[in-house]
Amino acid sequence: ASDVYKRQYQRRVRGPSARSMATIAPASVVAFHQDQMAARFAAIERAPWWQQIRRSDQWLQARSFNDSRLEENRMYLDHYVIGLFSPVSFQRCVSQDGHRELYAVAFGPGTTNSHGAVQGGAIATLFDHCTATPAFELRGRSCPTKQCAVQFRRPLPVGVCCLELWVEPGSVREVHVRGEIASLPSMPKWQSERVVYAHAHAVLVDQGVKHPSRL
Repeated sequence: ASDVYKRQYQRRVRGPSARSMATIAPASVVAFHQDQMAARFAAIERAPWWQQIRRSDQWLQARSFNDSRLEENRMYLDHYVIGLFSPVSFQRCVSQDGHRELYAVAFGPGTTNSHGAVQGGAIATLFDHCTATPAFELRGRSCPTKQCAVQFRRPLPVGVCCLELWVEPGSVREVHVRGEIASLPSMPKWQSERVVYAHAHAVLVDQGVKHPSRL
């Protein structure tokens, strides 16, 4: 799948989707949002559980496309979730066996509701975006979301949290991805203090496979 990402990137940076910072906003606005982004990434790097995951030989750090300070990600500058103005930042790791993904997520102040917790729409949007990644890795092509059901368990405080995803058995044409947003990863050493804030089940469609009614 990494080769597919590379080809898509090469096509986009040569085409009309490639945009410079100057075409998006004035320099002062860009600088403000990059400072906000830098603060969120710094918070992620300070999270003790994320530091342990990074040092573990069971997890591989993977590209997450949402750091627009890096030139290779600037084709996504106006993307709602991973663009320059997104109020959320994340780092991504994939398990060695490829069956699970872990995200260290930092929600910014612009994602809060009237109670000071992360707004449910921001959580649902993140699930919708991130569940597409394991489906892409599995099928080697983009798989649009057919449905994404989110269950909210308790208010999510603003700050760094853990998003964990795994693929479940689906069908020839559908990919089923489940995920949780929690305070810590679902590992034995953290189970006693782990708090789950939301759970999601997404169904994504592999459009490269014909619908049975059209065969």
